Parts: sequence; C-alpha cells; structure tokens
Amino acid sequence: MFVATKDALHQIDTESLKEIDSIHMKGIQFLSAASDSSLLVGTSRHLYSISRDMKRPFNELISGYSVLDVTETLFFYWIATGHNGLLRLSKETHQLKEFNTSDYPEFKDDFVTCVHVDKNGNIWAGTRYQGLYLISKQNSRFYHYHPGKPRGLTQSNVTGMLGLEGGRILLMNPSQIWVWTKNADAVQSVQCPESEGVCYSSLWKEDDLIYIGSNQGLFRLSEQKKLEPINKTKVLDVVSFWRRQNGIWIIITNDNAFIQADADFNVISRIVPGKMRSDGVPPGQIMDVLETHDGKIYLATENGLVVFNESFLSFSIVQDQSDQYLSPKNINCLFEDESGKIWAGTQNDGLFSFCPDGQSFKRYDASQGLTATSVYSIQADEQQRLWMGTDQGLFRFNTNHNRFTRFTASDGVQDNRFLPRSASRLETGELLFGGVNGYNLFHPRLFEVNVRQSSIFLSELQINNESVTGDLSNLVFNHDQNDVSLEFALLNYAHAGRNTYAIKVDGLTEEWVDLGTRNTVFYNNLTPGRYMFHIKGWSKDGVEGKPVQLSITILSPWWKTLSAYAVYFISFILVTGLLIRFFLQRIHLRNRLQLETMRRQQSEEMIDFKLQFFTNVSHEIRTPLTLISGPLQRLADQEQLHSEKGRQIQIIRQNTNRLLRLVEQLLDFRKL
Repeated sequence: MFVATKDALHQIDTESLKEIDSIHMKGIQFLSAASDSSLLVGTSRHLYSISRDMKRPFNELISGYSVLDVTETLFFYWIATGHNGLLRLSKETHQLKEFNTSDYPEFKDDFVTCVHVDKNGNIWAGTRYQGLYLISKQNSRFYHYHPGKPRGLTQSNVTGMLGLEGGRILLMNPSQIWVWTKNADAVQSVQCPESEGVCYSSLWKEDDLIYIGSNQGLFRLSEQKKLEPINKTKVLDVVSFWRRQNGIWIIITNDNAFIQADADFNVISRIVPGKMRSDGVPPGQIMDVLETHDGKIYLATENGLVVFNESFLSFSIVQDQSDQYLSPKNINCLFEDESGKIWAGTQNDGLFSFCPDGQSFKRYDASQGLTATSVYSIQADEQQRLWMGTDQGLFRFNTNHNRFTRFTASDGVQDNRFLPRSASRLETGELLFGGVNGYNLFHPRLFEVNVRQSSIFLSELQINNESVTGDLSNLVFNHDQNDVSLEFALLNYAHAGRNTYAIKVDGLTEEWVDLGTRNTVFYNNLTPGRYMFHIKGWSKDGVEGKPVQLSITILSPWWKTLSAYAVYFISFILVTGLLIRFFLQRIHLRNRLQLETMRRQQSEEMIDFKLQFFTNVSHEIRTPLTLISGPLQRLADQEQLHSEKGRQIQIIRQNTNRLLRLVEQLLDFRKL
C-alpha cells in the first residue's frame, strides 16, 4: 500500500501497517496507479512515474506544472493543472499539448481541479470557477497542421505527402516542398530550383531516394534537402509517375501520354490511349494509375476504368458484365485492397468497387451513408478499413459492415474539402490526408476506443400532444388517442448532434426507416392495434447503441370490440332468420292464393261447362217441343174442346207449352 502526504510518499505493509520505504518529495498533490503498474505522483512542480519498488532515479514526465489530477487513455495522459489548464501527454513521443484559455478561447478557466475519461473516451474537466467542460475525443484524434501555426506551412493546400525516416514527412503543393519533423512540430522548406513556372505534381519513394514530378520533368531529392533535376525527363510535363514491380517507370504526362521508361529513365514506349487503332478507348484525361498485385495496370480516366494490355500496347475500357451502365465515369483515384478488390473514387458519382474476377462493379452512395459525391483520395488502415478524402469531409468505410462514418471540420479535420490523390500511409500505421487548409495526421487505432455501446433513452412520449410519464411498458390508449410523438437520444454526449438513428414499427412498417440525425418521429391517426417501436442509434464513430423498444396498444372503439361484433353477429342471424321466415310465409301464402285461384277457375269452368251443357240440352229439347207445339195447335183448332179427344189434345198442348217455358227459363238463366 502507498500513502502520500504533503512532503513524502510512503510504502506501507498491509498486514503489519509498518512503513517499508519512503521518498521525500515536496508538495505532493496527487497519487494514482498507472496501467503499466507504475505509480503516478503529481506535485506542485512535477509529474513523476515511479516503479512500485520505489527504485531511483524517478522518471520525470513533465516539469513546471502544478499537477492536481491525472487520468490516462490508450495513448495519452490527461493532466489537470493549477493555472495551466488541461494537458495531454503522449505516452509514446512524450509530446505535450496544452488546452488553456490562450489557445482555446472556449476554455474559460485555466485552473483545472479534476479530469475524467468516460466509457466513450470523452474527456471531462472540472474547473475551479467555470464549471465542467467536455472535450470530445473526436476532436483530439486528428492532428491538424495548417499555415496559421507557428513554424508552420507558408501555404494552405497540400497536394502530396510521403513518410520519411525519423518521424519526418515530406509535404508538397504545386509551388513548394517542405519536410515536417513530427517530434519538433516544425516545418523546413526544401531548396527548389530557381526555374520560373515550375509546378510540382506527384511524389514517389524508392528505397532511400525521393522523386518528385513536375511540369519540368522529374527531380531527385538529395540528402541536403535540395532538388536535383533528372535531365532525361526535362521535356516531360509530368502529371503522375510510379515504378512498377519489374523496375519499369510509368510516367503520365499532361498531354495524356502513357510513357514506359527503364531504370535510367530511357523511354521504352510512348502511347496515347485512344490514338491507336487497336484501342477501344476514346481519348480522355488520365487522372490516376494503379498497378495491382498481379502486375496489371489500370488507369483512372474521365471515360471510366481502363486496363492496359501490355502484350499489344493497347487500352480498353472495363465494363460491368451484367450492366454496362453501372461502370463508373470521371474517376479521380484508384486503390487496391488486400483482397485484390479495386476501389475507384469518382467525381460527382460516389465510390465504386470492382472485382477483377467477376468483372463487376458495385456503387456506394448516400444509401450506405456516403453523403459525399466526389471522392479524391483513398487509403486503407491496418484493419483494412478504407479512409477517403472527399468534397464533404473525411470518410471511414467499414467494408465488413458496409457502413460509412463521416468526419468534418468540427471533428478536427483540416477542412471539408480534400485534394485529389493527397493521401499516404506511414510505416507507423498513421494516415496522412491533405486538403485546402493544410493536412491531417492521425492513427486509426485512436478510433477504436469507443467500442462500448451507449444506451438509447426515450426522452419524451406524447399522445395527442400531451406528455406521457411514468411506466412506459405496455402502454394502452383509447381509440381517439392515436397521434403519437416520440423523442429519443443516444447517450453519447460527444457530438450528440451527429448521432444517427433508424426506426421500425411492427404493425406499420416492415423495413427500417433511416432517420439520419433526426431524433423525433410523429405518427398520426394510427388505426387500432398493437404497435412495437424498435429504435436503433449509432454514434458518430458508427458504434451501434443498445436498441430500445416501446409497445403501444390503441384500443378499438366500443362499436368495434369483440362483444360488439358478437352482438352484430347475433343480430344479423336473428334478422336473417326473420327475413327468411317472412319470405317463406309470403311464398306459402302466394302458393295458397294460386291454389285457390286455380280451384276457383276450375269451379267456374265446371259451372260454365254445366250451363253450356244445359243450354245445349235445352236447345235440343226446345226444337222438338217447338215442332210438336205447331201441330198440336192445329189439332186443337180442329177438335172440339169438350170432346174427349179435344181434351186430350189440350192437355198435351198445355204440357208442351209448359215445357217450352221451362226451356226458355233455362236459356234466360244462361244469359245471366
């Protein structure tokens, strides 16, 4: 056990509580164990690293600062001081950076009492009079070198860069060349030729030799930091150049010539794509050249990706086998990753990947998170993630998850606009990207700190514009409470405005909806049912937070409940039964009426038949009677009435007349 007093550091045995050893040090203000098992001891003037066996001499980390608190990250010590602000000390280079009121106006108090690193890698600094400050880790991961810094660049744009020995970096723009010494944080100009109008375009490192291309040929950088011209190339207006695996130099000139030269720069061949009969390539400006691991040469041109046929010294445009319209145009830069896939950054058309085996292209744009339209430079880090300088900042592309992360000037990037092919990877794994306002140097490992998931917090739920508080699990609302507003936040405070979100609502949408940086959603007039809201979020570094779910059930109105539907069903059955009975009765009654009508008709027909029969019979009887009546009348007129024969004739006549009257009555009845 170690105990610090004002003037000494004591080592105590934990069992006997007796002092084992002690060191007399004045003004001790801080004591902590470091990650390397050493002790960090801060005093009113120094910060020491002391081994646990307390062997002398001590390792003095800094001097001249009143150390009040220390915390550490993977690469740095963060030191709270009295009167000197917050310090950041590099564990590797021991380079010290101050965060104080003179360099950072937003830092209002130089008396920092404590410092803390949260789980996301952000730095929290507590001051004596000005409260708490948050220093986002993103802003401290990019080293920005620009003309405004002391001993800095004299011009802002950096178009080329190369790593040299001893932590030095060669920088270039069209009119000047510098050597930056990282540890000294200073820039030294290279002695350039006095020729007027010289314009530098490209760099190449071959073993210990540095070559520089220009509109006046190639130059070699001497050990005295002086440019020496290569006379055989003086007439060449060099745009870019590099040395192939077989030792042949490839030189691209401003007049679009493709030149092959031997090790002594003797020209072997000079070809202009599109000018030979065997070429299937229209003339176009060559922007970049790439030699792949298998020795093939690809050209980035304004007409697309072009491959060089070395056997026939000809060129042909590479087309997608399945969709020729997918092939990119106006290519700015080319890059080959470890898998052999070729990446092409274009002007105004995003990023393309090309698989030589399948002869197929794939385009990446805003749908995958690449909001930039123009990609100017591409480099890969040790994890084979791609870094791209674009017209909208610096982008990192995780090829395993197909997700882009954007870094802008607010993150410490030199500017949102980078320059074509101004990128390099150092032997240390650090990456360099040049732009219109200097350049950035950073190590991609610094972006691995924020791997812990942050939670997503539902900050507000509103139903019909009224806030809902309390338990938010399994919420149930009436049918007229169907306007839902959700506000949420990823609990990552570093660049909280750059967190991105996506939402999916079971029962409403089947796909995830990308919300971008918007953290509020509205759903109006939701139909009754159960809705499960799934919300995901990502930090600015692309680390996905812990998703959150919210269940909301909107009840149906009483007239749409199961009991109501049961009543509707029973009522329907009853009404249907009554209607069926009614119609059956009507049919039965109609049938009865039809039957009665038929019976009546039959009866009337029978009566008519009988009457007709009697009428016919009456006619048949009447005729004989009429014939009998005439003779009887004559006989009666001849005989005397009082004779016996006359009386018999009279009786016959009376009965005959009577029969005629009866027949007449029957005929008269028929007429009724």
